[in-house]
Amino acid sequence: MECAKHVSLWTVLDGDDECSFGGCGEVTGVVDSQRMKHDITDHLPSEEGDAGDSPAGRVLALVADLMFDSKIRSAAKNRGVAAVTVRAPTGLTSFLEKNPVDLVIVDLDAHSEAVQAVSAIRLRWPSIPVLAFGSHVNEPLLQGARDAGAARVWPRSRLSASLDAVMGEVVGEGRRDGGT
Repeated sequence: MECAKHVSLWTVLDGDDECSFGGCGEVTGVVDSQRMKHDITDHLPSEEGDAGDSPAGRVLALVADLMFDSKIRSAAKNRGVAAVTVRAPTGLTSFLEKNPVDLVIVDLDAHSEAVQAVSAIRLRWPSIPVLAFGSHVNEPLLQGARDAGAARVWPRSRLSASLDAVMGEVVGEGRRDGGT
């Protein structure tokens, strides 16, 4: 669960839980069974940034695996890229409605509707590139992302090995990966 400061969508929190967004750790919970509005933009650097610098780029990722979430954030931080991760496809569209991004990364194994999210993003925001990744053994899922319009579809291992180069592209250093 993300706490009241860290999600850009309406969500019902199931009992007390600890925020999983970027190690925040704030304890959250349902208040009189009401939905709680959260704002994920608290995690983005301001246009001025902490030291007067704006982020070099912005990446939005749908990732359920906390270890891979950490890898994405680390690679982004190393390149001066602001990275925001969400755990559900609705988080992608909610965030995109309010914030510009340079790249969307979608973990196809994160949610049963991940391929549909790729399609929805490509239809509504055709100028934003989508990089989808998943298990190398699930070729039908990878093909589904290609068919949905993802600019690149890679096995998880390839993305893991190429995260630095991907973030380099976000900051304008060009494509180093050889394409699809």
